[in-house]
Amino acid sequence: MTVTTDINRTGPLPADGIITTFNSTFKVYAASDIKVIHADALGAQTELTYVASAPAAGQFSVTGVGSATFVVTTGSTYVSGETITLLRDMTLDQQRAFSNQSGYRGETHELTYDELTMMVQQLQEELDRSIKVTESTVLSAQTVQPVAERYLRWNATADALESFAIPSGTVAISSFWELGLVEPNLADSLAAMSVTPEDFRSTIEVDRPVQTKTGSYTMVATDVNNVIQWTSAGTFSLLAAGVAGSDFYVDIFANGGAVTIDPDGSETVNGSATLLVADTESATLVCTGTGWLLLKGGAGGGNWKGGTAEKGAANNADIFRVHAQQLDNDTTLDADENASCTGPLTVASGVTLTLSSGNRLVIV
Repeated sequence: MTVTTDINRTGPLPADGIITTFNSTFKVYAASDIKVIHADALGAQTELTYVASAPAAGQFSVTGVGSATFVVTTGSTYVSGETITLLRDMTLDQQRAFSNQSGYRGETHELTYDELTMMVQQLQEELDRSIKVTESTVLSAQTVQPVAERYLRWNATADALESFAIPSGTVAISSFWELGLVEPNLADSLAAMSVTPEDFRSTIEVDRPVQTKTGSYTMVATDVNNVIQWTSAGTFSLLAAGVAGSDFYVDIFANGGAVTIDPDGSETVNGSATLLVADTESATLVCTGTGWLLLKGGAGGGNWKGGTAEKGAANNADIFRVHAQQLDNDTTLDADENASCTGPLTVASGVTLTLSSGNRLVIV
């Protein structure tokens, strides 16, 4: 008999909902020297109880005691995500007495030495799971008196632990924020605090990435809060409003051709099946959760050109009012409205211009 390895634990071993037998990688001389720990998916631990007969739930039996390895059989199956850990757990005593001038029993002596070695290994395994300072650190023996609602920390010279209270004036974290801090990621933290992603986005300053597109492009979730510039004519196919969610918005700049806004399926934008952002126009798309709104800088778009720098910033480039030569969106002029534009003006196929009784439209 010898102890040829320093291994005195096996695991954690994964469960799979089927197996009930778990093989060790170390030796014991008594079934009572085995500790079996079951850990659930959240890490909560339960120690199983040894029985010599067929085990029930919460129990285990063992075969192979005294051999190089042994096999533990649990009374329950444990599901995937749970684990079983096998540990050597001997009573730290030595009860064999050797009399002077008695016969030498080599096997008994060697068994005693083996058990003492196993006890040392058992203590080493526990030390390996403890927090230790580096070898070069010098600490004096110390005792820190426990005080309710205080914490341990290193003192100012980093050579001893001390008990300390939260400094006066420090505000303890509220239960609301505590809910979020224990979660592993932002999405789970917001859900725990009952905060929607939309509300969160609206209360913080975020970056606004700028993308450049040509031709047709289909919206993706990461487009939220982006600025998208089209350098040619194209079509912007939108996400379903229910997927994008309320308060999803994106800015569009047509800088090389008109951009057609095409909602998903039968959904609409401003009540229409499609809308056009004319070349040189910019607009903001906002999702309501059930549909889309297109917000432009002014009805009909257009911009200004001309002017001189000598006029100053307030009057520069504001002489000529320019607009597109084709009406691409359904438009209604109400009875209390008049309008004008410079011709020729073409009404695109499928687009309706409605004039109400009493208003006036002048095309120069």
